[in-house]
Amino acid sequence: MAYDLKTVRLDKLNIPAETLRQSATPAADAKLKLSLEEQGVLVPFVVSRYNKTEYAVWDGTRITRLLRELGKAG
Repeated sequence: MAYDLKTVRLDKLNIPAETLRQSATPAADAKLKLSLEEQGVLVPFVVSRYNKTEYAVWDGTRITRLLRELGKAG
């Protein structure tokens, strides 16, 4: 099985409901937001093609959600 590493715009990521992480606390989210602002995304997401223009996020959903909350649209 081959994998590709590519850059995908945040607004092209779709988060399937079954992958949403429910265990994060507000304190943990605040800590991760601070890390994202200071260091950016350090670990690639796992995604699959959702349709012709979007990707489904399978690993990295919490970071995707927090980046959107921080206003990182593209």
